[in-house]
Amino acid sequence: MEFDGSNACVCKSGYTAAGVETMTGIKCILTTRYTVLQPYLEYKVTFNDVAGSSGSTSIATVNPSLTFSDLLMPAAVQCFNWEDGEWLLACAFLLWPTSLGSYWLAVGGEAETSNSACQTLSNLCVLRHYLRDAKACELMLRISVARGGSVHGWASWADTMPQLYYSFDQSSTASTITNTLDLGAVMSFDEQEFPETHEFMAFKLVRWSLTGELLGVEDLSNQFTYCDSAGVASSGTPRFLK
Repeated sequence: MEFDGSNACVCKSGYTAAGVETMTGIKCILTTRYTVLQPYLEYKVTFNDVAGSSGSTSIATVNPSLTFSDLLMPAAVQCFNWEDGEWLLACAFLLWPTSLGSYWLAVGGEAETSNSACQTLSNLCVLRHYLRDAKACELMLRISVARGGSVHGWASWADTMPQLYYSFDQSSTASTITNTLDLGAVMSFDEQEFPETHEFMAFKLVRWSLTGELLGVEDLSNQFTYCDSAGVASSGTPRFLK
């Protein structure tokens, strides 16, 4: 890590810069790690079926996306090299006057930090609408398959990774999950008459920030209503909430 003549952070030999300085900051990643994941760089983001005011749809392209430019490579490298040694140096940009102008923050491969990176990577996959050929999603699947494990018995839920798909190989669908008999809760039509049963199934919503920070767990109600937050059964409500 080095400072140039204007006290700005520059990557020393053997490191490659990634990120956007005015967002989460420039990160200097070991070039050997950067090169391995360079094929997964995708800063051009396309959104299909974007509705216009007239009701017609079109394709919208953002090139480059500042969000992907800032987060994709650092998150990819840190998640890919989970619980590895120090390989990344973050140059944090100070938004207020200072004699240095910027400073260095060493970020290693600690499990907790790397899990946040994996969550960030999954968030970027969600922004690409779970498209398996989108680079963020493709890498998520690659890491999940390589890491293995089955959290809570779900084959598609790899250890230390978020679960985004019903299966890695598309062999399972939503119907496969809804028709499973593995549900541990005992249901009934009257939980007062039949103790230790459940009359309703409670859905919980886990909220994360884009950068992988856990924001909390809350009851699912109308958070997914797209246009009308006043009522649950609105025209913009997903079918499972109606």
